[in-house]
Amino acid sequence: MGTFSYGSPARVQNFDDRTLLHLQLVILAKLRRGERFAFRAGAPDEFPHSVYWMSPDVPLYFEYTDSSRPAINVEWIKALTASTFQPDGLRIVPEPIDVAHSEQTARPATRLAPAR
Repeated sequence: MGTFSYGSPARVQNFDDRTLLHLQLVILAKLRRGERFAFRAGAPDEFPHSVYWMSPDVPLYFEYTDSSRPAINVEWIKALTASTFQPDGLRIVPEPIDVAHSEQTARPATRLAPAR
């Protein structure tokens, strides 16, 4: 279970490492571009929940508990990023199937013929 810390004094929210990594990628990409947005932490129907106003000027920290890096699901990154444009802001959406990754694992490997 990793932690997301935001602000000073820090507000701390716990997430599993896989979710935290995907949130980190989306949040940092938006902040790098100077974008400000809301982040609704918690399950979609969970109440109470926390809402953070994400700004490049506020201290932010991601801490992971597992030493191995989870695989990145590009489809989940896209879905999380799309949620940032909703009135509630960034929210955790269910992880979709990573089509690109599942096709690679399902498709047999092809071998190139040796060059002559």
